[in-house]
Amino acid sequence: MSKTTTKIKINHDGNGNVTFTQNGQTPSNLEISGDNNLEIKLGTGFSGSGSKVTQMEVFTDVDHGKGNSLGTWLRSDPTTQPTTDMVISKKGHHIMVDDNNSTGADDLYFFSVTATDGTNEYSSDPELRVKKTTNG
Repeated sequence: MSKTTTKIKINHDGNGNVTFTQNGQTPSNLEISGDNNLEIKLGTGFSGSGSKVTQMEVFTDVDHGKGNSLGTWLRSDPTTQPTTDMVISKKGHHIMVDDNNSTGADDLYFFSVTATDGTNEYSSDPELRVKKTTNG
């Protein structure tokens, strides 16, 4: 069985405002599992040849709020993963987030993504929440 890929886009308006969209809407219920992964693509404002997602920071979820940072995946050091529950990798100028957890419980995380248009960097804030499930 092949995986289903949920695709979201990171966008910026040139004034420091960063948003995420999924099919033109603000995404919700993001999930990764054994049969579903998450691709974070470049959207509006990232059209230059130097545009790319440069990092993803992963945080714990504490009572449905952002907790402590677990670490940061960097394009310049892609083998260092912020948590053993997921694998973040380059996919062209985008990134892919895959399930890598075999524990018996679902986990919730918040994340922040930084991308560059080749000149400036733009970071998402507030962070999105993603559910990592074990039943997929």
